[in-house]
Amino acid sequence: MVESIDADLTKRQGTEMYMAPEIIDKRHNETYKGVPADIFAMGVLLWILAFAQPPFSQASSRDRNFSTLQRKPEAFWRLHPCVKKQPEPIDEDLKLLLTSMLSRDIGNDKRPESLESVLEHQYFRKETELLNAQTNNWVDKASIQAQFREKLDLIQ
Repeated sequence: MVESIDADLTKRQGTEMYMAPEIIDKRHNETYKGVPADIFAMGVLLWILAFAQPPFSQASSRDRNFSTLQRKPEAFWRLHPCVKKQPEPIDEDLKLLLTSMLSRDIGNDKRPESLESVLEHQYFRKETELLNAQTNNWVDKASIQAQFREKLDLIQ
């Protein structure tokens, strides 16, 4: 049986690291919506793509990083170990997008309500030719080619 995209879900499913807080905190008879939970999981995946590690181990108040993100996002972005390892500042639009996608709050325009609203975010509306997806530093093709040639010369 195929369920509607707007159906109320009851089954606790998914990989814990990617689970939205409304699934983790769900009581026996409570329901949740699949799309907002999927947006949260996509936020975890986008974080992993950007930083090569998960943002937290679980979306609960027991997890220090998740709790800090919910209470003080600016402190989270300043103190998170993955962010501190980055050699350059993180793009502000990426921070805003990830903060919203990983929000505990589904309502009040905190977490995006659809994939379309994620893709309409300023972070994805920028030009696509980037040197570094984390910092969104722009470069032209000639510059990319020159850097590529330099690396090839070092290898040979």
